Amino acid sequence: MQDPRIARLNELAQKKKEEGLSDQEFIEQHELYAWYVEQVKKNLVCQMEERGFKKKDE
Repeated sequence: MQDPRIARLNELAQKKKEEGLSDQEFIEQHELYAWYVEQVKKNLVCQMEERGFKKKDE
């Protein structure tokens, strides 16, 4: 099941291509994008740690 935030981010991306975004939608898109990037980073760190890699500071 897809997270509704990802679905909304995709909707905003499509709308941006087709007709542009309002100021409020633009802000929403950037907030959702920042959230998404954080999720990707967390996922990558988990995958790296599962494979035996450690953070430099550890």
